[in-house]
Amino acid sequence: MERTAKSGHEIYESMIHFEKEDCLVIFQYVKLLPESKALLDYARKLGMTTVLFTDQLTADVKQLANYILYAYRGDTWNFHSMVAPISVVETVVMLVGLNLEDRSLKNLEKLSKLREEYSTIVSS
Repeated sequence: MERTAKSGHEIYESMIHFEKEDCLVIFQYVKLLPESKALLDYARKLGMTTVLFTDQLTADVKQLANYILYAYRGDTWNFHSMVAPISVVETVVMLVGLNLEDRSLKNLEKLSKLREEYSTIVSS
């Protein structure tokens, strides 16, 4: 998991690391920033999967990402809560974890064996 630069020309340094197998996740509220548009466009050209968390469902937003996760955060002039978006993120993380359960258990077993095998050489 790599975090992308927040804005401006710095995003290019993050974009050079994008690979087709990666998944780009963007949280974008109120209006879509030019940097977000560039990131989503480049990811689409690479064939990456893209996920956009937003509280805007305009036509242009719907065409930019593979998956649009809408999260209402309150009325325009009220406090904008992140409870709904964070709940969605936590659910996605749990589902990914469930799909990786077998691999994770195998890696834990490997780790245990490596620690045991090299415990006399490398101290904990």
